[in-house]
Amino acid sequence: MPEWPDIHVLIASFNQALAGRTIGSVIVNQPRCLNLPPEDLARALTGRTIGAIRQRGKWALLALDSRVANAKGGNPLC
Repeated sequence: MPEWPDIHVLIASFNQALAGRTIGSVIVNQPRCLNLPPEDLARALTGRTIGAIRQRGKWALLALDSRVANAKGGNPLC
């Protein structure tokens, strides 16, 4: 587990490299870690734009654009 200063530097780097970019595709390496099918996650994230990335403890939190509906007509991640 990285230490807090390492996460702080990582968040700054992520913001510089990723903010404003669009997610083109999603690859799930460990599907058992998800609480939804990998295809649903990919559908919900593909095409979304990354906003600011912030830190909460040792977690990196990505703000995404506010697209409301996915192909099934519901909120993508709710």
